[in-house]
Amino acid sequence: MEQWIALLCTLTLICHPRSASTQGLAAGSGVSCETEGEEVKVPGITDGCIRCRCENKEVKCERKSCPSLEGCYAILFDGPSGNCCEVCQGCRFNNRTMASGETWVDPDNKCSSLTCRAGTLTRSRTECYTPCKNPVFVPGKCCPICRGCQIEGRTFKEGDKFVSQKDKCANCECKDGTVTCRKRACPVLDCPADVIYTPEGECCPKCKGMRHVFLPSGLCLFRKKVYGHGKTIRPDQCTKCICQKGTVVCDRETCPVLTCPKTEAIQPEGSCCLRCPEKPRLNCTSGSKVYQHGERWNVDVCTECRCDDGSLRCRVQECNNALGCPKGYKLKFTPGVCCPQCVEVDAVCSVFGDPHYRTFDNHVYNFQGTCKYLLAQDCVGKMFSIRVRNNARRSNDFAWTQMITIDVDNRRISLHQYLEVKVDRRTVSLPHKDPRLFSIRLQGHSIVVKLNMGVELTWDGDSFLEVKVASTFKNRMCGLCGNYNGVADDDLTGKDGKRYQMAEDFGKTWRVGSSSACDKKATPRKMASPCTKDFRARLAAHLTCDILHQSVFAECRRKVKVAPYFRSCMTDVCDCPENKKCICEVLNAYSRACERAGVPVKWKHRLPQCDVPTCPKGAVYESCGSACTKTCENYKDKTPCTKPCVPGCQCPAGKVLHKNKCVRPKRCPR
Repeated sequence: MEQWIALLCTLTLICHPRSASTQGLAAGSGVSCETEGEEVKVPGITDGCIRCRCENKEVKCERKSCPSLEGCYAILFDGPSGNCCEVCQGCRFNNRTMASGETWVDPDNKCSSLTCRAGTLTRSRTECYTPCKNPVFVPGKCCPICRGCQIEGRTFKEGDKFVSQKDKCANCECKDGTVTCRKRACPVLDCPADVIYTPEGECCPKCKGMRHVFLPSGLCLFRKKVYGHGKTIRPDQCTKCICQKGTVVCDRETCPVLTCPKTEAIQPEGSCCLRCPEKPRLNCTSGSKVYQHGERWNVDVCTECRCDDGSLRCRVQECNNALGCPKGYKLKFTPGVCCPQCVEVDAVCSVFGDPHYRTFDNHVYNFQGTCKYLLAQDCVGKMFSIRVRNNARRSNDFAWTQMITIDVDNRRISLHQYLEVKVDRRTVSLPHKDPRLFSIRLQGHSIVVKLNMGVELTWDGDSFLEVKVASTFKNRMCGLCGNYNGVADDDLTGKDGKRYQMAEDFGKTWRVGSSSACDKKATPRKMASPCTKDFRARLAAHLTCDILHQSVFAECRRKVKVAPYFRSCMTDVCDCPENKKCICEVLNAYSRACERAGVPVKWKHRLPQCDVPTCPKGAVYESCGSACTKTCENYKDKTPCTKPCVPGCQCPAGKVLHKNKCVRPKRCPR
């Protein structure tokens, strides 16, 4: 009889084919209809899983989506009538039918749980885990509780659910200031042993693949055999099963959570569970905390300790302090990581003086265009763009950066002279931020704009600008600052994709806007620099710029080439307007390049005029001015200022500071 049943089972374990005709009809019939939304019966479609409705005067048919049955080794050929999806076999127990995957607690025994999985019912006793010395037993609850939500060296918040560090099957919960832990038994699987696997980091094994079955009423299919009603099955030493009217009912012993390392556990004769030795291991005390034998914890990011039978054993990770990074990389300390790592440095583009440009790939060139230009842009993702507006100096051969415009996600930031900032064409006070996109603040004598995607601009309110972009933008940039691909030779690649030899030709390709954005003072007639014909003026410029060759920059010159900056200095000082501090801009650009190369330089004491900040419009710098700045908010307060004088920018008498400008009090908002 059993041989006949096994043969019958083998012959019926085949895939259930789908109808080819219904596959094509499910895509849509193209038949016209009248009543919008009405369900339509299409002749020839007998598959109950296909529903057709009237949409836009046409009949549209769709097949109902069914859940995945991966891992089910008991997919029924003869599923419930009216159900168009295939069904994994459920369980029948005590006159109750349960679906596969359902788990419930025995109402007569709170410590007994039942799980149905593909026609196999697993019944097990809940094994409690109490990681505290004095657990509290609560009436009506299976497992005792531990006071406080700090266990195994970890602290948890109210409502946290977590897995014990000692056993992946021990589930715990912090509730009402207490912790309850219980170990669940894994359901018995009906699939063959060669397709059973345990996913990494999970407690219970699963079946790989699926199988369709058809069995006469009352018979049970378990793994590769068919069993009659009342037959006993022993899958392993911890499990005993019996076939009951088509459902395999299994009683499985739940092993307790091991309080000792698995390598130290033993398996007593006749037991299916590992047990810890009867002789208790000693705990360890570190500070005010007590740790169990075998427990591990981190003292800090570099020190890991473990308790070894009462002895505290710690291991300190040692870092190579002599670690050197290749060019273009720097050491970075990451929170939570002991040793630093070499990471690619952010790329910096500098604009200063004439203007001179140092690209992201460290190519230095001069471009004196007096229009509006694209300085830097994410040309791949279009996440941001930065434009500059240049004006002429005394002659159209020399220019300077007058204004910067930053566009990011339909917001516009404009940086003007005298440290004035506008956002969406409205002047704002600093600090100012859009938490989603950017922040703007004053840092020393400069404005710093930080975009959240990894871009930072520094503007001195005059003509010095730095743009720093994260390494994630490598090979994505374009504009006057270059393409940021790690190669300096191709930085003069124009908007048209051509590589140019002359910076003037290259720069013109990145012009944006109409001719109205160009400086009208810049005439085609070229004016010679004062240094061209006047030897004394050239000598004076040389003496002024010679600070770059003096000892204060000696160490930096070994790492950062000084020649391009000296040439830029000569150009700027020769054509410098009276109100400009041209030497300061060059020295500031060179010193910042030194700092990025790891050689900070203190030079401003040599040229005190360079330490005077750019003041807001209408304000003047005073070495000893009032420490109580008058603004639109406080100018009516007549209390005398008792603080000592301080160096800084001051509005003239009769004016107050408002939105980075000196205005008369009558212009203050009410």
